[in-house]
Amino acid sequence: MKKHIRHSKPKVRRQIQRAFFNWLHDNHSAFKHPLKIIRRTDHVIEMTFVGITPAVRAIMTWCLDIPAYKGVRCMDLLASFEAEPIRGKNGYYCGLCPQEDRGSYASRDEIWRDEIFNPFLNWVNNQLATASYIEFYEQTSYTAAKLISVQTSSNCVNLKL
Repeated sequence: MKKHIRHSKPKVRRQIQRAFFNWLHDNHSAFKHPLKIIRRTDHVIEMTFVGITPAVRAIMTWCLDIPAYKGVRCMDLLASFEAEPIRGKNGYYCGLCPQEDRGSYASRDEIWRDEIFNPFLNWVNNQLATASYIEFYEQTSYTAAKLISVQTSSNCVNLKL
């Protein structure tokens, strides 16, 4: 006879989500294309950018990815930001960083801010905001997408609404 396991209630929102919303509250006016939350669960936050085609989204789980969609098909990740907070003797450090480049942080929230959230804001303001098109590539063995300023082919889609 199979034993039924009772699962405890899931945590309400992950700590990374709380940290993100606290950071966003302090930095929302810094975005050249503000975020619009389109879906939020205990495990994911899905966002679009005001003034940008919904083909480009931001999806946060334990990392923050920027996929580019052509229809319903994800063609590529335009950017990805991640960190692996590890508790050490003197606080936290990012396990993804080379040992010689590791900083020491007082909390996981600080690592996420420096390794994920601030680089994401920088990408939005310096990559996304300066591009005019998304160019899609499609072959039998792979797909790809990239942001560009000048339309170079018929595979380009307007980025700005």
